[in-house]
Amino acid sequence: MPDQLVEISSPHQKETRRQHMAPQSYLRRFAFNPTTANKKQRLWVYDKIQKKTFSDAIVNVAQERDFNDLPLDVLADDYAEDVKSPESILSRFEGHFKIVLDNFVANWQETGITHEMRYELAEILAVQMVRTRATRARTAVAYSDLSSKQLQALLDRDIAPDTGRAQSASDNTPEHLARLGQLSFLFDREQMTNVCQVTA
Repeated sequence: MPDQLVEISSPHQKETRRQHMAPQSYLRRFAFNPTTANKKQRLWVYDKIQKKTFSDAIVNVAQERDFNDLPLDVLADDYAEDVKSPESILSRFEGHFKIVLDNFVANWQETGITHEMRYELAEILAVQMVRTRATRARTAVAYSDLSSKQLQALLDRDIAPDTGRAQSASDNTPEHLARLGQLSFLFDREQMTNVCQVTA
């Protein structure tokens, strides 16, 4: 997996409230005004729920306020400054994403899709598969289907070590737990390596 996903980020980081589920560098490839300054670039969007098509600025697409933040109430005091760490780490990964995609687009016709390209693209796809709203929604459904005893066992095994604080199944909503579970999985090198191998 890219080292960007396992680095410990600095607690002194700029606060980012608008957090993207798809890298803006990727979305810019679909802009209908690509020569415009980045913040003014727009693309066409299809809202599957409203069944409407409209244009919007790239900064507004595939994003949600505080989507990757860890809730303060689940963090031990020693972890509290790292509430923004997932977004910071994902931001560094997006820099890696852009390099890999630029290299692929520039070279694949000349070199063919090499083994190295294939695996680098698999890494990107694995991260994108896990970091979406749809994955979080599926995780929330899975948590809601567990009994309180099963859920507590899962929290004790997977969530508490990552947050530094014991979790109580009764104190968390499925959405809350899904956020923790999704981020825990995303930053688990072994789990993500397995996803990469399947994707490649």
